[in-house]
This record gives sequence, C-alpha cells and structure tokens, in this order.
Amino acid sequence: MGLIILILVVISVFFYFLKIPLFLSYIITGFLVSHFINFQESAIDFINYSAISILLFFIGFEFSFNKIHKYITYSLLNNFIALKIFVIFGITFAYFLSKDLNSSIIFSLVIYPSSSIIVIKILQITNRLANIETPIIIIGLIFEDIFIAIFLGILKGSYFSMINVLLVILAIFINFKFKKIISKIVSFITNLNREMFLIILFSSIFLANSILNSPIGAFILGILISDTSESFFEKEISIIRDIIFILFFFFFGYSLKNIISLIDVKHILIAILVFIISILLKSLYFIQLKSIKLILRSTLVLIPRGEFSIFALYMIQNEEIKIIAGIFITLSIISSLLIFCIKG
Repeated sequence: MGLIILILVVISVFFYFLKIPLFLSYIITGFLVSHFINFQESAIDFINYSAISILLFFIGFEFSFNKIHKYITYSLLNNFIALKIFVIFGITFAYFLSKDLNSSIIFSLVIYPSSSIIVIKILQITNRLANIETPIIIIGLIFEDIFIAIFLGILKGSYFSMINVLLVILAIFINFKFKKIISKIVSFITNLNREMFLIILFSSIFLANSILNSPIGAFILGILISDTSESFFEKEISIIRDIIFILFFFFFGYSLKNIISLIDVKHILIAILVFIISILLKSLYFIQLKSIKLILRSTLVLIPRGEFSIFALYMIQNEEIKIIAGIFITLSIISSLLIFCIKG
C-alpha cells in the first residue's frame, strides 16, 4: 500500500507542476500497480458503482435552470442533431463489428461526451470565457451531461425503462414546485453533525438506486435537492467524492493491462478512424458560426474525452468493441493533453 501511495504522489506532483489534469496520474498509477498487485473484483465493482452514483448525484445537484437559462437559446437544436448522429453512427458502426446491440448503444455513448471540467479549465486558462463560441460550448456540455447521466443510470440498471426518464422530468417539476419545503428539509439535515449528515446522504443515494434498480436514482435525488445549500454540500462531501473518483480512475488504469494485451494493428486503425470522424461530428455544435477558424478551434476544444467515456467503457460486454473504445479514449486523452499544453 505504501508503494501505491508513493507512486501516486510522485506522478501527481509531476503532473501538477506541468498543469496536466490529475485524473491521468491516477490512471497511470493504476496501470503500473496492475503489474504486481491483484485486487478483488468485488471491491472494484463497488468502487465503480459508488463512483457512478456520486457522479450522477452531483450532476443532478448542479442541474439548475437558474444557472443555464441564459445559455439555453444557443444551439440546442444543433446539440440534439449532434447527439442523434453520434448515436446512429456509433450503434451502426459497432453493431457491424459486434452484432451486439447493447454494446453498440454503449459504444455510441463512449464516443459522444466530453469532460466539462477539462474543457472549462482550458477556456479559463486561454481567457476564452467571453468568446462568442463559449456559450455554445457550455450548453453543449450541459446537454451532454444531462443526457449521458440519464442514459448511464438506465443502462447500469437491470432494465431499460422510459419510466426513469419520466421520473427525471417529475423530479424537475417537484424541485420547482416545492423548492421552499425541500430547502427546509435539506437545511435540517445539514444542521446535523457531519457524521449523521453523511450517513443520511449516502444512505439516501443508495436507497434511491435500490428503489429504481439503477444509479439513475442518485441523479433524480440530486435534481430534487438542487439549488439548496450548495456551498455546504461542496464543502462537506467534495473530499469524499474526490477520494472515490481517485479510486475509480486508479482501477480504470488497473484494468488497462487486460485491454492492452489484446490490442492489434486492426484495433488501432479502426479506433483512429472513429476518433477522426467523432472530431468532425463535433463541428455540428458550431454550424451556425460563419468563421471556419471558430468552428475548428471550438471543435478541437470539445474532442470527446473524460469521465463519461470511461464510465461507459466499463459497461461494454463485447470484447472487440471494448478494446476499440479503450483505444478511442486513450487517443482522446492524449489529444486533449496536447491541446491543453499548447493552449496553456
């Protein structure tokens, strides 16, 4: 255990001073550790499930029309068109290779979303938050986050039901209609001591997941209490959230050894082709912008990358599609790093 911590600290400090996103250091540490330590699958599964649940909870908690209404008029139709094309392309392509519909659907999710955190960090570092295309990028990220959150929650459950989507809509309505009552309940819970607050919070998240048989319960719970005690939630559970995410990315890196051992030239070429097509499809966000320079610059910023793709990869059952998706994510991370370093 001491060796794992030492490797993590050394790589993380190195990445920190290079201003490289730290989640990559967790992945690299997991990959290195996989060569001399074995972990139980049950522990890995629990971490993965917890990470997905907490991620979806925070996305739901941060979902607020009060925050995004000024962006909602920008390119919403373009985002919907881009989503449809990505899903159609991903399913058609993956099904041609695998004949596995479930894995094909998930593969379309792997090649669609970007990491909001990395994209916004790039925009901040390059002083582009006031640029004309930035609101379009932001609404694109919001649209991706909401859609993928719903879909991941459903797919991680044992059944696919439109009832879950209706429950999400109902949660939004309840939040608007009964915000004052919800705020009082949340305020009462947050006034408890820290241990009791954490017990109630995490019990509620996993209870909601159990009732709906899917982590979509965490997303719905997050929506129900959004716009309440934000600073308190961020202060009290951000550390726990970060620890679970570190473990998640560590175990993703840990599992890479199994994928890499099965890679051949065909997989690499296919993944590169899909990667290039995915970048070109991202330009649909900016179809209404007349400047080719703006379209190209914004498309590069939105190269598919990050947390959602990695979460979705875990759910692919078909081995060949899983390998191609893994290479795709690796290419995305490398490309976003190059852009991050060049822009930074």
